[in-house]
Amino acid sequence: MIVLLIIPLTAFGLLWLIVATCRASLGIDRLSARGAFVVSFVLFEIVLLTITEVASIDRHLTPGTVAISWCIVVVALAAVAWRYIGSPVAIGRTARAAVRRFRWKLKSLGIVDRVGVGLLVAIFGILAIVGLEYLPSNSDSLVYHLARVEHWTQNRTVAPFATHYLPQVEFPPLGEYNLALLHLLGGTDRMYSLVALLSFLVCIVGASELARLFGALPRVQIEAALICATVPTGVLLATSTENDTFAAAVGIGILVLLFALPAHGHRMRAAAVVGASVGLGYLSKTTILVMLAPAAVLLGLVALRRSRLAADRKRRSLGLRRVVGGLSVAGVCALAVVAPFAAQNMAVFGSPVGPATSGSASSHLSVDSGVANLTRSLANEFAIGNGRSGVDYLLGRTVLGSLHTVFA
Repeated sequence: MIVLLIIPLTAFGLLWLIVATCRASLGIDRLSARGAFVVSFVLFEIVLLTITEVASIDRHLTPGTVAISWCIVVVALAAVAWRYIGSPVAIGRTARAAVRRFRWKLKSLGIVDRVGVGLLVAIFGILAIVGLEYLPSNSDSLVYHLARVEHWTQNRTVAPFATHYLPQVEFPPLGEYNLALLHLLGGTDRMYSLVALLSFLVCIVGASELARLFGALPRVQIEAALICATVPTGVLLATSTENDTFAAAVGIGILVLLFALPAHGHRMRAAAVVGASVGLGYLSKTTILVMLAPAAVLLGLVALRRSRLAADRKRRSLGLRRVVGGLSVAGVCALAVVAPFAAQNMAVFGSPVGPATSGSASSHLSVDSGVANLTRSLANEFAIGNGRSGVDYLLGRTVLGSLHTVFA
């Protein structure tokens, strides 16, 4: 039954092809094929969320229902591709042309840039081998992430269930919805790391795309991707079944979409997708929106500046109304995405946020506590080496010593 996993993979590929080919008509012509890949990830998650929530009604979250639903999605996407790209032969020709362009760009890179790309491929290849070779074993996955997936597939619904460990029913579920998709379509425990691996790839591609959107040269884009691919915590989580890497990928998608907001036309359509992606961010990990807020505000201001509001009052009023309208559409779409899960928590806990989340949040926020938390998080990235000798150990000890002074 594992062959059924080809169905959602086909849907993702069609989404990428459609978005990459129809960027201009979608109002995201500023994005490259890499940006289209990130946007396709966001759209794929919207489809997955919809199928999972709808199939859970009256306990229809079964392998058959999920497989049929994704088959319908594939047929619909194929019809869209046929309309806007052409016949299957034309679609294949478009895909081959994209591969040729990629090869040409790769050949045009210098030796240093090619080495950088080779390192990225090697890092991802090693992580893929590690992820497929070793079973999930960390405690958080076993008591929380994977446990809720087993309950959902057994109960045939993502509705709350009786448990002594509240995070299983309270915490955002979108990352585990992806694991449930793998489980229902025949994926084994060894394949659960594929969600984190795909998310890791989205983060790497998204980092290079954001660098490109900021005007960076190809070498800097590759360096941005390498920095993202070598963050120690990111590497550790890239083969896990925890949802941190997945949440980071959704966050990258939000930033790319904000940067791609069109200056003219298709504003409401773009606002709807941005709003839905913000809702996905909340459903992936509640802290992701807080962490992204500064960057999101800056990119939002950039988008407003690019809208070029006219100087006269009438045109300016019209522009402001469009901004307010776009924000309203985004807000409605975000709420629509979050509403089912929030209503579920309301029914169980009487609040969109349950006691486990409330207990993990700091009630006394200050500048000192914020700096201390950032310092602690940064220190985690330099807890490297074997504890005795070596360049990595010396680097980690030097940095940690300095950070200890700041923390104290």
